Amino acid sequence: MKYLKQYRNQLLFTLIGIFVGFFIERFTHIDFKDKVDPISFANLILTLVIALLLALFIQPSNESARIEKNLHIEQLKEIKEIAKNIHNLFVLNYGIQPLNNDVKQSFISQFRNLSNQIDFFFSQTEFSKNENLSSQKKIIIDQLVKYKSAITGGSFNKNNFIFKSLPYNKYDNPYKNFSKKIIELIILGNK
Repeated sequence: MKYLKQYRNQLLFTLIGIFVGFFIERFTHIDFKDKVDPISFANLILTLVIALLLALFIQPSNESARIEKNLHIEQLKEIKEIAKNIHNLFVLNYGIQPLNNDVKQSFISQFRNLSNQIDFFFSQTEFSKNENLSSQKKIIIDQLVKYKSAITGGSFNKNNFIFKSLPYNKYDNPYKNFSKKIIELIILGNK
């Protein structure tokens, strides 16, 4: 049953070809010779063998490349989701005076998680030898550092730290730039 599902299209077109060939012989006035030319027959067999070999070797290679791309895209979506969670935490705590230690630790742990996911992603792109994505490592790391320093930089570790002391855009723009770069990587990974 698994064989039928896997080669359904090939079997369907083979049956259609046999069916059409049967009706062409019956309803048209084309005469077929009873003798088979060995060179034509060998040419037919060779063509079929080449077609099967191409289907067996090229299609799996293309599917393998697509699977790698999908894996990279899923990892990038996860990175984007973690960055979004950090941004949501920031929005919830913007203006709270002073920021408590649990929230600070949450920021630090989420940034650590984000950094680990980015590192994992780029180690996977190097393993899969995807030059388009792995060449973007420095750009993404720079954007991450800017984003992290905008949120946790300065007097973040002091007990009286509040986000409201600086304009909202100072914190928001690095997040937007980081997200744009991740979206660009998703698009680049899809090519």
